[in-house]
Amino acid sequence: MNIGERIKILRNNLGLTLDEFGEKIGLKKATLSKIENNLSGSTEQTIILICKEYNVNREWLLSGVGEMFNNDDTLKSLIENISSCADNDIKKRFLKAVAKLTPEQWELVEKLVDDIAQKNEEPEKTIEELEAEYEKELGFAPSTSSSASNITDEKEA
Repeated sequence: MNIGERIKILRNNLGLTLDEFGEKIGLKKATLSKIENNLSGSTEQTIILICKEYNVNREWLLSGVGEMFNNDDTLKSLIENISSCADNDIKKRFLKAVAKLTPEQWELVEKLVDDIAQKNEEPEKTIEELEAEYEKELGFAPSTSSSASNITDEKEA
């Protein structure tokens, strides 16, 4: 099986017409049909767009090896984004701190996230109340200025 046939399998799997599939990646129906029928090759740009737009595993598209779709696209995108950050960027510091959390600390993070996620409602607890709870359960309270670095610093102490 070649790449054109895999693109056709992908398109059919997604339940899209040539027009619908091509529109999202900037190809006309006739061009996509030629690629699928091996009358024309696909460009690197087309491969990149297909993988990105439809969350397709590049290895599968090129060689047929592996799963058709990426299962960890969101995580991969996050890692790529974070790896391009400066060392003092809050995203990188936050992930470093999160990587060191204990199961008990994860429970507290879950409570905090639940409080933050409540849309259009007042949080159950104020920041001060949450800090007091963290201090009581963990022995320290994150400061409001740099919580992630404090978590890391306190855990290392």
